[in-house]
Amino acid sequence: MRKSRCLMVTLIVFLFLLTGGKVNAQFAETEPNNTIATASGPVTITPGSLNITGSISPVGDVDIFAVSVSSTADVTFETFDSTGTDCATTVDTVIRLFQFNQTQIATDDESGINHCSKMTIQLTPGTYYYQIEDFGNNNTIPGYVSTVSAVFGGSPLSGTYTVGSGGNYSSLTNSGGIFQDLSLSGATGPVTIQIISDLTNETGASSLGSIAGNPSVLIKPSGGPRTISGSSATSLIRINGADNVRIDGSTAASAVGGTPALRELTIQNLSTSTSSAVIHIGSSTESSNGNTVQNVNVRGNDPSQTFVGIHVGGATVGSAAAFPDNNTRIENCSVQKSRTGIMALGVSPSNMNTGTVITRNDLSATGASRVRDTGILVNNDDGGQISQNSLGGIDSTGVSTDTIGIAAGASALSATTTTTTGGVKNISIERNRISGVSGDTSFSAAGILIAGISGNTNTVANNMISGVISDGTSGDLPAGIFVVGVTGSTTRLYYNSVSMTGDRNLLLTPGTAQYPSYALAISGASPTVELRNNIFATSQFNSNAASNPNAKSYAVGMTAAAFANFNSNYNDFWSTGSSDDGFRTGSLATAAGTNYANLAAWQSAVGGDANSLEGDPLFTNSSTDLHLTSSSALLLDKGTPVSVLDDFDGQNRAALGFAGGIPDIGADEFLTPTAAAVNIGGTVVTAAGSGIRNVVVTLTDTQTGAVRQTATSSFGRYNFSDVEPGRNYLLMVRAKRFAFEQSVRLVSPIDNLAAEDFVAAAEK
Repeated sequence: MRKSRCLMVTLIVFLFLLTGGKVNAQFAETEPNNTIATASGPVTITPGSLNITGSISPVGDVDIFAVSVSSTADVTFETFDSTGTDCATTVDTVIRLFQFNQTQIATDDESGINHCSKMTIQLTPGTYYYQIEDFGNNNTIPGYVSTVSAVFGGSPLSGTYTVGSGGNYSSLTNSGGIFQDLSLSGATGPVTIQIISDLTNETGASSLGSIAGNPSVLIKPSGGPRTISGSSATSLIRINGADNVRIDGSTAASAVGGTPALRELTIQNLSTSTSSAVIHIGSSTESSNGNTVQNVNVRGNDPSQTFVGIHVGGATVGSAAAFPDNNTRIENCSVQKSRTGIMALGVSPSNMNTGTVITRNDLSATGASRVRDTGILVNNDDGGQISQNSLGGIDSTGVSTDTIGIAAGASALSATTTTTTGGVKNISIERNRISGVSGDTSFSAAGILIAGISGNTNTVANNMISGVISDGTSGDLPAGIFVVGVTGSTTRLYYNSVSMTGDRNLLLTPGTAQYPSYALAISGASPTVELRNNIFATSQFNSNAASNPNAKSYAVGMTAAAFANFNSNYNDFWSTGSSDDGFRTGSLATAAGTNYANLAAWQSAVGGDANSLEGDPLFTNSSTDLHLTSSSALLLDKGTPVSVLDDFDGQNRAALGFAGGIPDIGADEFLTPTAAAVNIGGTVVTAAGSGIRNVVVTLTDTQTGAVRQTATSSFGRYNFSDVEPGRNYLLMVRAKRFAFEQSVRLVSPIDNLAAEDFVAAAEK
C-alpha cells in the first residue's frame, strides 16, 4: 500500500545548473508516484534550478520524477539526508534513471557520502524518469535531499585540438575536458584530438556521447609515445553513442600492421574495481557505430581486478548492447592485465552487431601481465571477423572459471554443454595463434569455443592452437577446439592445426577423477560439422593414472552417436602417449560413449574420413610452433581444395586450379623458398625525386615480432640483407621533416626486392 498522506512531503530535490545554482521555482511531489505512469512532473532542466519535495514511506515506497532536458547535457544526480549537505548513517539510498520505455540506463548505490548515491550521465534531449528508493526497500526515509546539476555545451568544434600540458584542453575525460565539450557542443566538421603529453590523472568522468553533426573524430598521440592513465571504477575511455571515432595509437599516418612498433599510445585504468574496463564502447540510449581502436597498448590494473580491456556492449561494463554497435574495428592492440581481453556483445540473437573486426591484436602476455580468463569473447554477432590475433599466457590458476582463448557464441563449456541456439552466425575465426590456455581448480579450458545459430554457417580456419590444458572434473575438460553442436547450425573447420601436450597432473592443484582431453570436441545429438584439411594431434597425458583413470586423450570426441550431418575428410589425426585412447563417440563424459583405437575403426564408425591420415605431423615444436617442416612429408600435398585459399601466414595455398598443385593438411602450407636468403631494399625520395638521407627504415617480422632498423644513405638508399623468404614483413619509414602518403607497407619476399620505394608527400 502507498502512503495515504500524499501532500505533506519533506523530500527536497535541488536541480542546480552551472548558472550559479540559484533557486527559481519549487515543485512538490504528488502521490502516488511509484511508477513511470504516475511519476511526478515533468520538470525541465533549464538555466536556473528547481526544488522538489517528498519522502520515502511506508517501507517499499519509491519516488519517481519525470525530468526533461531540451539540449544535450551532462547531468549529475546526488542524494543527501534532510540537511542537504551530509548523509546520516541511517539513510541508505539507491537511485536509478530510466528511459520512457522503462529501460534502465543508469543506477548507483553509494558513490555519494556514506551510503548516499551519486551518478553522472549524459542525456540527449528528451524525458527521463529519476527514481529514488531505500536500499533493500526495507526501511523508511523521513526526509532526504537530492541535487541534480547539469552542464550544457558551447560553440561547436571543428579542426585540430591539443590535449595535455600547454594544450587547448588539459584533460580528455575529466570535467571540462574535450570529451565533455565535444559531446555537449557538437561539431561542424571532422575533429582531430592530439595527445601532446602524458595524461596521468584521467578519471573517465565524461564519456564521448552522441555528437551533433556526427563528425569523424580522430584521437592520437603527437610528438612521440604518450600514456593516458588514471582510475575509474567503470571505464577510463568511454564512447557512449558517438559514431566514427578512431583511437589510433600510432604517430604515423593511418598505419596498421600487427606490429608493436606502431603502438605508441598506452591507455591504463589503475582502478582496483572488478567491474571496470579500460576502453568501453557502449550503447545505452543509441548505437555506437563505425568506431575503431588501433595501435594501442591497453592495460588494466591487474588480471584479477580489471574486468575487461576493451568492451563493446551496453551501458555498463560487461553488459550486452542496448542497441547494435555496428562496424567496430579493434586492430593491432596489445591487451594486458585484465580478466577478459576483448569483449563484443550484441543485443540478442535476433538483434546482432554486424561488421565487427578484431584483428592482429596481441593478448599473449604472461604472469602478472596476462589476460586471466578469456582472450576474446564475441556474442550476438553476424559476420564478424576474428583474425591474425596472438593469444597465450591465459591462465586462471586458483580461480573457479573456464579459461578460453577465443569464445564465439558461448562463454563456458563442459562435457554436457548443449544449447538450442548460440550467439554468432556467418562469423570467421581465421589465422589466429593460440599458444597457452591453462585452466586449474577443476574447470575447463579451450583454445576456440564456438556456438552458432540454426540456419547459418560459421567458419574456423587456419588457426594454430597449442598449450591448452586443464584438470577439469565433474564435466569440465580441456579441448583444443570445442564446437557446440547447435541443431541446424553449420560449423566449417578448415586447415586448423591443434596440438594438445603436457602432463595434466603437473598443474598447480591438479584434481582427481579428471575428465578426458580432446583436440576436437563436438557436442550435440547430430551436429552439422564439416572437417577438411585439419590436424588434430594429442600427446597429452596424466601421470597419476591411479587417481585419474578416465583422464584419457582423444584426437576427436563427439556427443553424437549418429553421423548423417558429420562431413569429415582429408584430415590428419594423431594420438599417442600413456593416456591415448584414439577417438570417441556417444559422449564426452567418462561414464558412457564408445572408444575407437585407430583411424580404421573411426572410419567404420562414422562412415567418413576415407582420405584422412593417422600420423605424427612433426611440427616445428608441438607445444609452441605448429608450422610444418621438411620432415612433415606425410601431410604435404595430401589435402583437398576448399574455399580458403591462403594459409596461417597469408601465403597462397597450392590449390587445384589455383596455383597448380594440391594443398597441404594443416594451418601451414609448406613452401620451399626459391632462395636461401633475400635482400629487401629501395629508395626514399622527395616528391621531386631527390634522395632523402638519414631516414629511419624499420623491417618487422609479423610472425616473430623481430625488428631490424637501418638509415638511408646520402642518396636515399636503404637495404636489408639476409632476410628469410616466404614470410610477411612490415616496412615502415619515418622522418622528422617529411610525411609520407604510405609510410607502412606489407611485403612477402620470395626473391630479392630491390624497388620498395617511398615518396614523401610534403615537407613539414
